[in-house]
Amino acid sequence: MSPGIYFGNRSLVMRDYESGAVERQDIKSNQVVLPVDLKYASLRYRNVRPYLVGGVMGAFDVSKRHARDLLQLNSADVLVSLGLGCDIYLPYFKLCPELKFCFGLTDMLRHDRPDLADDPDRYKFTQSLSKAVTRMVVLTFYFE
Repeated sequence: MSPGIYFGNRSLVMRDYESGAVERQDIKSNQVVLPVDLKYASLRYRNVRPYLVGGVMGAFDVSKRHARDLLQLNSADVLVSLGLGCDIYLPYFKLCPELKFCFGLTDMLRHDRPDLADDPDRYKFTQSLSKAVTRMVVLTFYFE
């Protein structure tokens, strides 16, 4: 278990096909993650040992949100992660590049928006989505 922080950005383009209006929104995220992973490593061959990794992680978005955004996301998520990596033994340290694919289990979209109830032109963007889930590809380099 090694906690970390992930920095990301989501660029959304929403189109109203009736009026032709286009709305854009950038959602920046700074997620503190607490993973619990299981690692299955093969035998070491010379200075390399490949491995598979999988587990679950809690993610908490600590970035500042704006009340005027069309779409607002919840700050907590639970993800399942699967990946692979390789321990590379060098003379003075061990390098471990790892590639993980993370899949969110919870709906991140905040559907209840009383602040937009009086503005139907903006409220329709939130109501048009059934759910929003997290999908991430994470490349990590560990130095030991």
